[in-house]
Amino acid sequence: MTGTDVCLLRCLAASLSVDNRIWGKRKPRGGEPMKLGILVNTDRNLDHIIGLTRAAVRKGHEVTIFAMDDGVRLLGKRSFQDLCKIEGASMCFCDHSTHSLGVSKQGISGEIACGSQYNNALMNQHADRVIVL
Repeated sequence: MTGTDVCLLRCLAASLSVDNRIWGKRKPRGGEPMKLGILVNTDRNLDHIIGLTRAAVRKGHEVTIFAMDDGVRLLGKRSFQDLCKIEGASMCFCDHSTHSLGVSKQGISGEIACGSQYNNALMNQHADRVIVL
């Protein structure tokens, strides 16, 4: 785990202490597993996405990744696609974004769902915390 991954995890842990009643989400208690959503809308943070996903799953948290906009370009990278093989992690991408940006869906693992903004909304509804990268 890199220093950046440790820093991101500390920021995430600090956010757990913030009262989240305004957003209508349940507030995970210290040590309690949570559902983490990662919204990927750029193709610039692959190392952070991989590090955060692995670290969160190692801690027993559930991770859902939704790729949209320029984030769908990461679908061409095997290391990004391999995140769907990690137990406790699931992935989905925006079909409209792939069409708009000309990103081929050929070769994308069948374990990664081809979806829409509805899937993004579901991720946001069910996640205890969402990080946008």
